[in-house]
Amino acid sequence: MSRSAVAPAASFPRGALLGGVLLGLAGFARGAEAAPILATYEVRAAGITVMEIEARVDLDAPPGYAVEVRARMRGVASVFRSGDMTTRVQGAWSGSRPQPSRYAAQGMWAGEQRSTVLDYVGGQPAIRQLIPPNDEERESVPPEAQRNTVDTLTAVAQLLRQAQDSGRCEGRANLFDGRRLTAMQARTVGWEMLTDANWKGRSLHCRFQGQLIGGFRKDDGPDDHKPQEGNAWLAQPVEGGPFLPVRLEAPSRWFGATTITLVRARPAS
Repeated sequence: MSRSAVAPAASFPRGALLGGVLLGLAGFARGAEAAPILATYEVRAAGITVMEIEARVDLDAPPGYAVEVRARMRGVASVFRSGDMTTRVQGAWSGSRPQPSRYAAQGMWAGEQRSTVLDYVGGQPAIRQLIPPNDEERESVPPEAQRNTVDTLTAVAQLLRQAQDSGRCEGRANLFDGRRLTAMQARTVGWEMLTDANWKGRSLHCRFQGQLIGGFRKDDGPDDHKPQEGNAWLAQPVEGGPFLPVRLEAPSRWFGATTITLVRARPAS
């Protein structure tokens, strides 16, 4: 992929957060409502396809937002590690701030059933289900450390909405998915032209960093606690729809360096 830098849009106000995962093109303004979108992504590592991700993003689902992501192992990787996980969140907006109501991640991974269900009570996460329990693989995150956190998909929804209103990626938040507590921060790199096979056009380049600060695996070594960095390029692949990542580059515990690219996007029926 060739990239030629484009000067950042100086007139855009400050905004957003997360692994710099969302924002769009200059000249596109956020409408009163963004239509729900179905997007398919391909995950590649070492030159081969290892996973497919399907996402349904609705930032105006009454009375707030709904995001669903299904990840399935593909190609040679599926022979060595099977996996099919669906993650969902629903929540409401309080002004520009999201208020998640329920987060659930359920499916099979490496031949093992996995399920996490969080309800938000008074704005704080309450674990309703955790299979397998953390005493088998991870240290528990104490309740006081869970306060004022959001789930990963809510963070994405907030970034998407903020990004459409702003034009920058700066921000930080603590994310809790029922097992892990992660500190995320992002910054804006600038506007660039992408020439990927599936997306060609002007996109906002964001750089992000995540560091696990709770819920450590019991077999982790010192290197597993170091900050991990990645990059995201954001654009509006469907007119009238939300801004989405069109390319991401991020490390993976299982595959090493991975590249995630948008394959197709269309309005949801």
